Amino acid sequence: MRNHWYKTHKHVVLAVLCFILTTSCVLSKRMVVKQGISGTVTQVTGNQMPLKGKPQSAGKPIVANVYVFENVSLKNAEGQMPLFAKINAKEIAHVKTDSAGKFQLSLPVGKYSLFVKLHNRYFAGETDGYGNINPIEVQLNKVSNRNIVVNIGAAY
Repeated sequence: MRNHWYKTHKHVVLAVLCFILTTSCVLSKRMVVKQGISGTVTQVTGNQMPLKGKPQSAGKPIVANVYVFENVSLKNAEGQMPLFAKINAKEIAHVKTDSAGKFQLSLPVGKYSLFVKLHNRYFAGETDGYGNINPIEVQLNKVSNRNIVVNIGAAY
């Protein structure tokens, strides 16, 4: 009787086992960062001028490559803000955002600059007032959050 049940429900048992294995593999790929950076990359385009009664656009999440360099000043980047052709600094790491634009990366304590790679150029739309491009600092046992808004094609 047991063999009969298994034979008639074998496809259900195999489907459940495949689902469990697939789910556990997908979940194990999600990394939990305890020290480093995290954030979201979004893109805004078109008219971004504030209009009475119209909320400002939050942007659309995009899939992009986020590059982390040792702290970069304007004198160490070739090009003009917000797009740079070359960064004359050590690349520390890079990570691809997920479909929701989210990224995270484990990094040692230090000061870094973040760039989004767009069409063979590096995008960074902010400085800290001292000439450091899109800076972020990682502290011991902390995750620093940085959201990046790619605003090429936006008018303010």
